[in-house]
Amino acid sequence: MVLKEKIINEIYSLDENLLSLVYENILLLKSNKKKISQKKNNKSINEIHSLLSGIKDSWSNEVITEREDRI
Repeated sequence: MVLKEKIINEIYSLDENLLSLVYENILLLKSNKKKISQKKNNKSINEIHSLLSGIKDSWSNEVITEREDRI
């Protein structure tokens, strides 16, 4: 809830022009959420294995590398 309160407090400090931009962005986010939920694609485990079979790199090494960047 803290984040929501922070956002609301910031919204109160905006002028009309910025509020219209915020509103447009909210609508855009909502429309993207609907598009993403509509695109759910149920693939079988065999299809997933087939799609991933061409990857030669180690995923665990990629995760370790990404985490090292954050430390």
